[in-house]
Amino acid sequence: MSGKLDQAPDALVKASVDAFIEHFENKNMERAQRAAQVLVEMRPEQPAFWASLAIAQRALGRKVPALDAIRKSVELDPSDREHLLVMGELLIEVGKPFEGVELVQAVFDEGHVSDLEPAKQDPVTIRAGAILEGIQKGIQALHEQQEQRPAP
Repeated sequence: MSGKLDQAPDALVKASVDAFIEHFENKNMERAQRAAQVLVEMRPEQPAFWASLAIAQRALGRKVPALDAIRKSVELDPSDREHLLVMGELLIEVGKPFEGVELVQAVFDEGHVSDLEPAKQDPVTIRAGAILEGIQKGIQALHEQQEQRPAP
């Protein structure tokens, strides 16, 4: 091996994937993040590795780097609705609610099947719907609170 991570053998990539999973499941997010960083350096063309990095960074409260990582995943595979949904959530979390809600709504709209009851939708659509419902309830509660305030 020439020392370049992007030329790492598949066995080393698999060992790094296993390390990421172990650290993630054990809630050792610093180590999970380091393992995911190694994975994206070894296989930068793999969207799942970028998403893994984003998940670990998000769990550590590093929202902006997490957003950058999930964007890279989405650039590599714009059809992955799960990654698009995570990107929408992160946009909301970093203070870009309009962009985030628009993306969450698009993920919901793409997956929603009008003939199916909510519980029978696919998991990504269910999660997108729950996020949108939570946002609607939050806005409604805010409006009700404003209406109950005495006028100055």
